This record gives sequence, C-alpha cells and structure tokens, in this order.
Amino acid sequence: MILIFRKFGFLVPIITILSFLFLKILMEESDLYTGKNFLTDALISSGVILLLLGVKLNKKNIKNKTSHTFFFINIEYWSAIYFLVSAYLHI
Repeated sequence: MILIFRKFGFLVPIITILSFLFLKILMEESDLYTGKNFLTDALISSGVILLLLGVKLNKKNIKNKTSHTFFFINIEYWSAIYFLVSAYLHI
C-alpha cells in the first residue's frame, strides 16, 4: 500500500495505531469495553489528538501555504472523519 503524505502527514496512521494500542493496554481487564465501544473510543481519542496536532502544525505554515496532509487531506480534517465514523459506529 502506498502512503501519500506531505510533511508530518505520516503521523495520522501512527497516532491512530498508538491510540488503539494505548487504549487496549489501558482497558485490558475492563469488561465495559466491547468491540464497538473500544473502536469508537479509540477513534475519538485519536481524532482529538489529530485535531490539536493538525491545528498547531498547519497554523505555522500559513506563510508557506503548504500543509501537513495524509492522502491529500489535512491532518485536522482527519479528526472530523474519525468523529463521523465513530458516531456512525455508535448508533
């Protein structure tokens, strides 16, 4: 699979995977987390991190007019995608 990114856009899959792993380790012995709850919580937590990171990184690049993207989508917009997917899965 070819990953298309610009600047720090490669952090999108890394943060997503780390969020899933961290939540799995943190809630390993809890019976509250079923498959759907775990997936939605992991997407929401990685979405929040990506939103904060994307706003901070792309705020610095206003002069250059180049942004940090992953598959041609800005990092902060990936958080909206994650929020929508987690809302859909939660229903």
